[in-house]
Amino acid sequence: MKTFGKDEIIRGRKNFRIVYERGIELRGKILRCLVVRADSHEIFSNKKVLFGISVSRKVRLAVKRNHIKRLIRESYRKNRDLMIARGVEITYPIAFLFIFSPMRGKVCVAPQFNEIDNDMKNILNQILHDTFNC
Repeated sequence: MKTFGKDEIIRGRKNFRIVYERGIELRGKILRCLVVRADSHEIFSNKKVLFGISVSRKVRLAVKRNHIKRLIRESYRKNRDLMIARGVEITYPIAFLFIFSPMRGKVCVAPQFNEIDNDMKNILNQILHDTFNC
């Protein structure tokens, strides 16, 4: 079973701030992803890959925000083995922060799972090509 451990998730305001300040931004149609690649940041424990989610408060209802977080988490869980399937070995710590924020002037409609899943695959492919030059 592919589950997340507590040590695989970015936790704490300080750690999120590090990713926001030092992260390289990749964009999809719905999601943005900040990627931090480092060896000595204090946010990295013994895990090689950390994962975080941020949903804007422009999504007014907490129920909708939590639903979007669940969809993003499930999509990442399904697609995180994409790097292993391509034979990429991560030799240094890396952190991903996926951000959902609705477009300006639009009423927030929660995206469907297939939209998030396609966007997640697209972003992970960008990470593979940019970071590992595959």
